[in-house]
Amino acid sequence: MLKVVRDSVKKAQMSDVVVKSIKCMGGCERACSVGFNAAGKQACLFVDMSPDNPEEVLHIIELYKQNPIGRLPNLSKELKNKYLCRIPQPLSAKNK
Repeated sequence: MLKVVRDSVKKAQMSDVVVKSIKCMGGCERACSVGFNAAGKQACLFVDMSPDNPEEVLHIIELYKQNPIGRLPNLSKELKNKYLCRIPQPLSAKNK
């Protein structure tokens, strides 16, 4: 999955997107897992992603980039079923 996503991001000329491998995302029962995070945004985790459909990952990247806090309100029903969780950004000292 990692190579497929890297190749797809490169082909789509998304030079501002960094694809990294993470040892464990806790989604073994629903692999393949793909997570998204960026400074100032909540993180989100998708499961049951298929290496045969990298366009799905590219679509999520575009939606994630468009929302200033990383919310994904316009997901298709299929992607909503793969959206396992969102992780709020850490509280800053002034927000505690």
